[in-house]
Amino acid sequence: MLNARNMVALLVLVMLTVLGLAPDPAPAQVAVSTLVPVSPNITGTPDTLSAGFVTPNPAAMQWGAPSRFGLGYGEGEVEPDAGDQTDFNTKFGGGRLVGMRFSASAEGVSVRDGEGPLDFAADVTTAALGVRLFSPLVAGALYSTAKNRDGLVESDVTSWSVGGSYRFGEWLFVGGSYGEDSLKVTDSTDPLETVEFDDKRPVLMYGAGIRVGGKFRVHLEVYGVDRDAYEFEGSQFGDSETTAGVAEVGWGPIVAGVRVISVNANTFGLDSKTQTQIYDVAWAPLLGLALGVHVERSELELDQSGAKTDTRLTALTLAYQF
Repeated sequence: MLNARNMVALLVLVMLTVLGLAPDPAPAQVAVSTLVPVSPNITGTPDTLSAGFVTPNPAAMQWGAPSRFGLGYGEGEVEPDAGDQTDFNTKFGGGRLVGMRFSASAEGVSVRDGEGPLDFAADVTTAALGVRLFSPLVAGALYSTAKNRDGLVESDVTSWSVGGSYRFGEWLFVGGSYGEDSLKVTDSTDPLETVEFDDKRPVLMYGAGIRVGGKFRVHLEVYGVDRDAYEFEGSQFGDSETTAGVAEVGWGPIVAGVRVISVNANTFGLDSKTQTQIYDVAWAPLLGLALGVHVERSELELDQSGAKTDTRLTALTLAYQF
């Protein structure tokens, strides 16, 4: 029998269904996005920071129910082989709304240096939309802006991408996206001359993943990202190749996962390799409050000199899933 409360809930559900925002009847059984509600990437991406609400391929978030919003705070340190340690902190937050036909997400990340010789800051804002074209095929679009400062060098990066994701059966997904980064740099290192330049480059992403749902859940995924180089006065910099793997398991409300990211990059002829490990443990019921602990460990090594820089981060996350 419908009482007043149930009638209101029914009307809301009908309205959301018309808009395409009603929950998928089986959203938690299979998805491409991570099982952990809030899993950022602060130290493992050389170009754009991520809070974990917007999926790298914007189409993949359509499979990422339940909907959620949340935030997090972390502290870390950057420690080069030669030189003193620099502390930093990061704040991040956002939300993701997932329905039967449409999905939308937005997030923001802020990083600030603390005590130490390095002087840096970064602010990133990202938004994405997804739409289910037909049952197994989803398309999406992403737009991001980043403002970075490293000493007297300031840079602005604007990125866009469009992508697709296809589901084979109940557990196998493949997807990819194509986009472009636009970079503007102002270098005031030389007090006698300020150098300014801008350039664009294409970005290609591709991957495949499986997710088996139920009380015991498993998510495995591999993906790659290819970024072309920027050009400045005949020299190239910033081209990189990223390979990554994801492994997550969940039992009831408990979720744990690890991501391993490897980035090979070249900057003005200097080759480097960054190895990052990201660990998450969370109490994350399908509906309600979710709490998590997030740890990142990253090592940057210059091939020519062998010099290394270690970056470490520990963060706490809070989310509400619905």
